[in-house]
Amino acid sequence: MGADNGALITDRKFGGADVLATSRTLSQGIKKFGKFDIILCGLQTTDGDTAQVGPEVAEMLDVPNVCNVQKIERVEKDGIVVDMDMPHDIETVKASFPCLLTVQKDIYQPRLPSYLRKKRNYEKRY
Repeated sequence: MGADNGALITDRKFGGADVLATSRTLSQGIKKFGKFDIILCGLQTTDGDTAQVGPEVAEMLDVPNVCNVQKIERVEKDGIVVDMDMPHDIETVKASFPCLLTVQKDIYQPRLPSYLRKKRNYEKRY
């Protein structure tokens, strides 16, 4: 919600990829799209549970990375201020643009679309 654009990078060839292969694939796909302000990644997957793909993608793209983001405090002209969930406290940090954030699953509760919007989009789709 609110994104200018997005992409799904998928292929059966990626099945069984480790952290390095997944990170390389995603970073190369992101580079193809050109300039960006922010990349949002989930904190971790349910299968590997390593929480390493987001930070590795940031490293390959040479952009700042903030992990364990539980809340976006504010967006400024030159960066974003977020709350990081640390083991014993919450730390507020600012990352300059472009950057990559790994966010916790309950960072945002999306609003449900209205009946009229659902109906209008359903008709466009079929």
